[in-house]
Amino acid sequence: IVGCCVLILFPKQLITLLRDDPEVVTIGERALVLQALATLCLPPCMTTEMLFQSTGRRLGASLMSALRSGVLFIPFLVILAKVRGLAGIQEAQPWALVLSLPLTVPFALYFFKRLPKEDSVSENSVSED
Repeated sequence: IVGCCVLILFPKQLITLLRDDPEVVTIGERALVLQALATLCLPPCMTTEMLFQSTGRRLGASLMSALRSGVLFIPFLVILAKVRGLAGIQEAQPWALVLSLPLTVPFALYFFKRLPKEDSVSENSVSED
């Protein structure tokens, strides 16, 4: 959150450290702020992906990753680039990240809803042995 705040509050200064072309700075400012704002949605999505991956649910992890990185991002990139030009290209990934979050919640809720049932099954099989 602190890093995102720095990017949001000082985009021009940060980009100027790397490049002094005014046009690049103007384009980069907007892109950096949009990306920083959208990055705030990333932790729950990534955590849910890692949860699925670390518990052996490869399909769920792959679906979550594909949703954010391809299923939403690529159509947004194509459509927004045609409709909004450069602004659309800058907005494509932030939109994909933001819209991945509400789609991630049902995956996580489903996992946690099933989790106690799976634990009770494994505890019963251990106590019977």
